[in-house]
Amino acid sequence: MIPGELPAMLPTPLGPVVGLLCLEGLERDYITARTTPGTTLIALCANERVLVHSGLAMTQFNAVAGMTAAETHVPVVRASLYGASAIVDAGGTVLAVSEPDTDGVLTLAGDMVHHRPGMP
Repeated sequence: MIPGELPAMLPTPLGPVVGLLCLEGLERDYITARTTPGTTLIALCANERVLVHSGLAMTQFNAVAGMTAAETHVPVVRASLYGASAIVDAGGTVLAVSEPDTDGVLTLAGDMVHHRPGMP
């Protein structure tokens, strides 16, 4: 990235993806400026370690993801190291949410697929 320049859209086999880090997911103008026609997904990678014990914060972050999807008409996937991950459709419906501080891969069925034996 070059300071002052918009980052390039991330090319994927499914189409262009807007990549966001942590609190960028709360910046409405930042997101809408990067979501161009043809964007197939908004992918947010977050940490949220300091907020993991706040159920309200986790609910609010997923609600913001829903509002972002509804406003941009683009699905949102939230991947959080410590918080609640979520899958949101382009209409803003939250389709699946993980429990905070859970290790694994969240599926549309709401299941967690654990990649390490012995993980909760």
